[in-house]
Amino acid sequence: MNIIGIAILGNLGAVAHAEQADVRAQRTINAPQRQVFEYLLDLRNQPNIWPEDCATNYEVGDKPMGVGAETRLTYRVGAWKRTLDARISSALPSERIDVDHTGKKGFTTTWTIEAVGDLSKVSVDTWVSAPPRPFVRFYERRVRPGWTACHSGALDNLAKAVTQAGRSD
Repeated sequence: MNIIGIAILGNLGAVAHAEQADVRAQRTINAPQRQVFEYLLDLRNQPNIWPEDCATNYEVGDKPMGVGAETRLTYRVGAWKRTLDARISSALPSERIDVDHTGKKGFTTTWTIEAVGDLSKVSVDTWVSAPPRPFVRFYERRVRPGWTACHSGALDNLAKAVTQAGRSD
């Protein structure tokens, strides 16, 4: 890995406040809020959600669902690669799930589900800090857009998966 990648990996781990989420994607999904929430709450579904070029190598722990459920996975975004343990740290029934990626280089990802009639407006937010100068430009031009594309792809995949899971064919 080159020096830019090392610097970025070393400085993306700080968790910030909700107002400072720097990676966000949002989408309306043709499924009820509760169905989307329950699908996200089961970590065995994560490989169906995240695009393969964004997250791989899932290892789900003994408890696969609900608060306390754990997994280990590898994220890849451009030159950025990180293998982390992740844990559902909190869940507000049908509305919000917080996934903490632990360790010095960890971060938090929050899934928010809002009912809009029979549909669900789903947001996925990740809080990471940009690296210090001189690497911030690389982060802003390459890493953040790649990470945002991964979030958008995750929502596209979630919409397909939840729609298929809800069919009673």
